[in-house]
Amino acid sequence: MTTPAPLPPSTMERLGFIRMLHQQAVDQSRLPEPLNFTCVLAFYNAVELFLLLAGEHLGATLSERKPFTEKFYSGINQALPAGSKLDGEKSVHRLVEAKNNFKHAHLWPTSQQIQEMHDGAALFFRSNTPEIFGVTYDAIGMAALIPDIEANKLVEQASSAWQAADEAEAMALLHDAFLILLKIGPEANPTKDSPSTRGARVTGAVRKFSRDMYIWSKVRAIGFSHDDYRRFQTLTSESPEMNTLTQEDYAFCQDFVVKAARWREEDRSR
Repeated sequence: MTTPAPLPPSTMERLGFIRMLHQQAVDQSRLPEPLNFTCVLAFYNAVELFLLLAGEHLGATLSERKPFTEKFYSGINQALPAGSKLDGEKSVHRLVEAKNNFKHAHLWPTSQQIQEMHDGAALFFRSNTPEIFGVTYDAIGMAALIPDIEANKLVEQASSAWQAADEAEAMALLHDAFLILLKIGPEANPTKDSPSTRGARVTGAVRKFSRDMYIWSKVRAIGFSHDDYRRFQTLTSESPEMNTLTQEDYAFCQDFVVKAARWREEDRSR
């Protein structure tokens, strides 16, 4: 078996963007009704962009005269090597129907449909990414979307650590990348390795309060909710039970850092 050629940076960047859209859809699907209804559009956009990129990557012929699902599955399957095929056709067909019903017929998705879209999209991306692009879905990082060199490097290291099953290191690296983007150094502990005195404890408490307020002001400026920030903090800096961390937890934290990076870049351009 030959090793697949490395993907062009532009392709990896587009895959990273698609993965970010997928994560946004997952986050939206967790919201209470009716706020979670828009996840239908987000799941659809992520899947459609993936199929468009897959067709371009394989040089597939996509007939515009055919319905959405048939156009992509027929064209891409013909371009794949013998014995390979695109997975998840039924779930994509249901997703397209749900999107059309929501957008054009004003029919709201049920909680069961949202869960099916959530599960179907996860299986779609995990099954088809290695089949089309020769890399696992987990190997797709979003570091390419982070202009800051130091934060970019940390996010890449976090991706490698996660793939190596070093969850604690991966989460710690994402936390460090976030602080770098906010231009915040490691948290100081004035009482560590020094005599514990009342004055030191008070000073440390004041510094921690000031630091927390500064971070929260930045978090609000980016547009994160308090719940999202607390979830990020809990997963990356409060030593959760590592055996309870899921791929969705990691993806959420990675997406959190990417959003912070894009906000900082936009803030710089003003």
